Parts: sequence; structure tokens; C-alpha cells
Amino acid sequence: MPNANLWTFDPADDTFELFVDNAGSNPTEDGWKAEPGSNGIALSPTDDNVLYVTQHGARRIASLDLTTKEFTNVVDNYNGFKLNSPNDIFFTSDSQFYFTDPPFGLMVKEGETSPLYDSTSFGDGWWLDQASETGIKGVYGVDLSAENPEATLLTGGITRPNGICADVEGDGSFYVAETATPLALPTDEGRVYKLNANGDITGYFNWPSAIPTDGVECTYLGGSLRILTSHDNGVVIIDPNDGSILGTIETEARISNIAIGTDWMLFTGMNGVWKIPLN
Repeated sequence: MPNANLWTFDPADDTFELFVDNAGSNPTEDGWKAEPGSNGIALSPTDDNVLYVTQHGARRIASLDLTTKEFTNVVDNYNGFKLNSPNDIFFTSDSQFYFTDPPFGLMVKEGETSPLYDSTSFGDGWWLDQASETGIKGVYGVDLSAENPEATLLTGGITRPNGICADVEGDGSFYVAETATPLALPTDEGRVYKLNANGDITGYFNWPSAIPTDGVECTYLGGSLRILTSHDNGVVIIDPNDGSILGTIETEARISNIAIGTDWMLFTGMNGVWKIPLN
């Protein structure tokens, strides 16, 4: 996110290639931002040539044409108020996606001054809430089949919503990472909230962790729903039926996002990408 580049990665031969620079479409006048890049991405369920991108810099969800490498705005406001900084995105059908909108992309670069709030403190803090036009740290849904797609609020009850996934093969529940340490959580706890299909918070899972939760992935690998999310130095696997920890996958650094494909399970982290082949 800080360097604002979008890369491709081929797990077959571990090759990286710069695909798009300024992937967050950060305006020149917003050079004070600490994290102006793109964050969560999702390939269109109906068009392999279109990638949906959460853009911290432009404060919107945009679609990226993978041939022309041009961005098109999809949604950038809620009820006319500019979004904070969309963070993660998840499709539940061909035309419906959900995204989280914490204020992390409004953090000021160390040594810079933000025009949006009084504090020049680097990092997250309650001062970021001053910069929110919506006044909400929300989880939103967007119906792409609508004539004019717009953000519809699912919940505003999570202090710092981050990674999101949904049980699309089951009851439609959502699982959302809470990254509010130490604002609203103990500094030694990771937490994922469970929401029903209507957006009501029905509970949460927590576990010992020295870092806040980040990416979340729902999977039926092995036949039963499992929730994968980040912990100290790797990934924790949760049984959503009772919140029990089924195991961990250790890495060398903090994990930010998780993706499971046909052949590979991939983790992005602060200093690399990790891969696990799938049978």
C-alpha cells in the first residue's frame, strides 16, 4: 500500500512483474498520505479481464481493465459523502460484492501534516475519525446489476473493519476482521466478527495474538467451513461453529491477506508472498 504498486505473481516459478503503478490513484495533492495505494482486490466473477480494486488514495472501489490498464470508478461515496478508504472486497454473487471501509488510508505520512485532521501523529488513532466524511467505519454492499450502483450500508458497528469474507455455500454469514488494537481491543487479542446475512453482528471469535487481525478467508477445504485469518507470525484456522482454533500456519512475518485458488493457497505479508500447493 505505501508504494502504491500492483504486481502480478506466478506461483509456478515465483516470478513477480510490476503491473500498474499508482494503483491507488492517489491525487498529487494527497502526497501526505502514508498508505495511498490499493488494498484488497477481486477478479470479476463474470469477466476475467476485469479486476475490482479497493483504492486508498482515490477513496473508492474501481474496476481495472487488465488489457488497457485503465481504472473506472464503481463507487466512491455513501449518501453523497466520500468513502474513507476501502480496504477489502468480496463477491457473494455475479453482481453483488461487499467491502470494508476503515479510515487507514487517511493516516498521515510520518513527518507530514494532514489537511483533514488536527493530529500529525503517525499511525492509527481516534484522530482518524475526524477525517471521515461519512462518520461511519462501515461494511457496505454494492449491486452491480443496478442502473447506478451505489453503496448500501450493511453495518457500522465495527470500529476498524478490515478483511471480509462470506459463507456463500452455507447460511450467507459474513466474517469481518476487527483491526482496532489498541483503540477498542486488548493489545494481545485478535478478533473476527460474525454477521448474519442481514448484517446483524451475532458474535465474534478471539484468540491470543500480538498483532491485530488483517485479512480473512472463508473456505470449505476439507468439507467444512473454516475461517483463516492472521495472527502473530502466520495464519490461524478457526472453526466457526464454536470459535475453536484448529491449527496455525507459521510464516516469517506478519500476514496481511489470504487467497485460496484451485492449485495454491497464497499469503501476502510485510516482506513477501507465501504459497502452499493444494492437492
